[in-house]
Amino acid sequence: MIRDCIVFGVSDIRLKEQLLRESSELTLEKAASLCRAAEESVKQLKELWKQNVDPSEPEVHVVKKPTRGESLFDCNRCGTKHAVRSCPAFGKPCHKCKRKNHFARMCQMSRNSSVDEVSENTGEANTRNDPTLELNSLFIGTITSPTTSSAWFVSVGINGTQVRFKLDTGAEANVLPFNVYSSLEISTSLQKTDVVLTSYGNFKVKPEGRVFLRCVVNEVFEGLGSMDGEYHIVVDKTVKPVIHPPRKVNSLVMVEKCDASLRLCLDPCDLNKAIQREHHRIPTAEDIATRLSGKKLFSIVDEKDGFWQIHLDEESSHLCTFNTPFGRFRFTSLPFGVCSAPEVFQKKNEALFGDIDGVKVIFDDIIVAARDEKEHDEIMAKLSERAKAENVKFNPEKLQYKVKEVKYMGNIVSESGLKPDSEKVRAILDMPLPKSKQELRSITDPLDDGQKEDGQEEEDELLSIDVDNIDAEEGFNDSF
Repeated sequence: MIRDCIVFGVSDIRLKEQLLRESSELTLEKAASLCRAAEESVKQLKELWKQNVDPSEPEVHVVKKPTRGESLFDCNRCGTKHAVRSCPAFGKPCHKCKRKNHFARMCQMSRNSSVDEVSENTGEANTRNDPTLELNSLFIGTITSPTTSSAWFVSVGINGTQVRFKLDTGAEANVLPFNVYSSLEISTSLQKTDVVLTSYGNFKVKPEGRVFLRCVVNEVFEGLGSMDGEYHIVVDKTVKPVIHPPRKVNSLVMVEKCDASLRLCLDPCDLNKAIQREHHRIPTAEDIATRLSGKKLFSIVDEKDGFWQIHLDEESSHLCTFNTPFGRFRFTSLPFGVCSAPEVFQKKNEALFGDIDGVKVIFDDIIVAARDEKEHDEIMAKLSERAKAENVKFNPEKLQYKVKEVKYMGNIVSESGLKPDSEKVRAILDMPLPKSKQELRSITDPLDDGQKEDGQEEEDELLSIDVDNIDAEEGFNDSF
């Protein structure tokens, strides 16, 4: 990028031509060397000129030739030849694009309505002396549609839409066609700017305005990830294997996700009885909350189809065989439903991202916490680079980026700490009052089971109610 700026920023035409001839083998060091050599030669010529001048003769600073008029140049604004600052199109609107300072017959919009990339323009002198474009300038390269397939392109997500951009390391600004901007339906309005975009050959373009957009690069948001290594399911050899009859399809379960899409899950009730689970503690939201003190900016990144990014070895893959009406198939990646999957996935993620300061992981939810914007961007850059290196993919639909408050593991995380998510609490508050013993048991039994799993021996006062002896008339009323 620095090398290109040097090449296109040189005012000496001969030196610029020399640099362009060396473009295939031109390095930054070589470009700087040629520029220094040119400067030294100019200095030496001046010294030689001074030595050859007779000091007794008077100095001549300016030589003007008598002319009838000023020099003319071909203007690409009006299509005629005229002197500098004498363009008849100055201030006149174009009948095609409605912009000012050019005639319709010279309108560039009618020739090429989109700005896809930057290409060479040989009409150097056409705009160099145009006084209407003497503003702040940013170099962008060329402005034509791509003619070769070898250009370097990348898809960038803007407002939920994928836009294909050409990467140009020598450009100083990002260019977006106005028709593409309009189609994105962006709520952010354009800001006025006096910046002029200068392409290769000194061709100038006045942009409609500037806008700051939130962009997502698809490198870590496309496809299915593939973590390094394979997982081997350890089973208890004393447990007797079970084979389900081919006519039954009870080994496969379809689960509807919150976005209405379907997730294919294994129902390995017999296999789970034989699996020896990993001994790895999974942190809770409360564990992570203690490490978020002083953080003000947060991002949440969700790993797409998390378990499927871990490969199974051949032996474990055969253990995950399932039946369908079309025959038997097996998972080659870790399926949802295997009882050891959460610990394996957590352990893998902590090994991949646990050493990055400001990054905490619970299952497939990764939280980035920082004190300021600079620290946040540095952490996100490290996380993205690590994900690309390890071929881990994220879900763009669940991305929460650089905000002061995020939803994480059923809670709201902010600068003030952890608080319950109102949407989760609302389901409990809106729960209808029980009107029968069966409805009461639907509330007390899960809570009682949860206490037993946590190893609590003392029961809550509500759970100690003898449901069978509740009087239907006295127990189930509005005051319950």
